[in-house]
Amino acid sequence: MNKHKILVAVLGAALVFASCKKSDVQANNAAKSSSTSVAAQWKSLNNWSSQSEDQYTVYSNSVTDSSITSSVASQGLVLAYKKTSSSIVTLPSDESASSGSYFWYYQISNGNIVFSADAYGQAEKPGTSQSFAYFVISPEKLNDLQSKGYSKAQLMKLSYENAAALLK
Repeated sequence: MNKHKILVAVLGAALVFASCKKSDVQANNAAKSSSTSVAAQWKSLNNWSSQSEDQYTVYSNSVTDSSITSSVASQGLVLAYKKTSSSIVTLPSDESASSGSYFWYYQISNGNIVFSADAYGQAEKPGTSQSFAYFVISPEKLNDLQSKGYSKAQLMKLSYENAAALLK
């Protein structure tokens, strides 16, 4: 009977030491923390809502995205870009139009990104010739980038091409 207890104890100890290591868990967490969700494609937005103000009109359009979690909204970062037929600009951005101007910007919340344009002068409702893309950066990935010397301010000024290369 004593031999059986010793054998069970030895097998139990072998299982404990051979099964899971602290470094295995840390490696899995490191792989998860460096993940960045990239917008799969440029999105053309229709159905812009409008709200008139004293000196301008605010046009906005909302995109639902489950990768924009509450932790991303509070501690992570979303980089957004607008593409027209001739260029890609980092948001926020000013744009001149033939009959006025626009100030483009975006806001994020849990599960949502809203693209907006303050239209001044006789600037018209945004059309479908513009499309939008964005990168969702988790808090862990943001901390990793900051430890490599990238500040939030620097990241928010990255061109689309530079952001795509950095966040791939």
